[in-house]
Amino acid sequence: MGQIFCILAIAGVAIMSVSAKAETWRSDVRGWYIGIDTSIGGGCYMLASYDGGTLIRAHFNPQNDTFGFVVADPAWRSIEPGKFYPMTVRFGNRAPWSGEGVGRRFSGELPAIVMELSVADGNRVDKFIDEFMRMTSVSISYDQNEIARMSLSGTFAGMLAVFECQSQQIYEQGEELDPFRSGKNRETDPFVPR
Repeated sequence: MGQIFCILAIAGVAIMSVSAKAETWRSDVRGWYIGIDTSIGGGCYMLASYDGGTLIRAHFNPQNDTFGFVVADPAWRSIEPGKFYPMTVRFGNRAPWSGEGVGRRFSGELPAIVMELSVADGNRVDKFIDEFMRMTSVSISYDQNEIARMSLSGTFAGMLAVFECQSQQIYEQGEELDPFRSGKNRETDPFVPR
């Protein structure tokens, strides 16, 4: 994962979110940047850059109730935003995951393919995340041709940090809805004596 911080500083900002509404949660967890994407309702993500400019991002999207796996590369200039691409993701020697990825241009420039799994399909998304955390490599194919192969290191620690980050976001969003927490307007609190 050489040059991670240089490339993250330049190209990584582009993939943080479509509208660049992102916050740093932890700058380095075993080589992964952990952030909060406020454009998707406070979804936490992990991001790493590889030699050659390829980026991987894995995130929770609370707005769509999905888990997303993103692969981006500045060389893939012909990716069309909104177009569906048949893709296969294979972690280590496990059975491949096939589905349609959607083309995106992050920050208007960085071409990427996003594969999303519904969180409602618990067993499937749990297995995908487990393989991502435990396997030491990933191969990504488009239309049955391998387009990227990267080693995965630190994904277990990175994903644990994403879980922790997302739990914190859920807690904080719940706090905002709590009319009884201190600092709320006491004038509108029906249980405060007047």
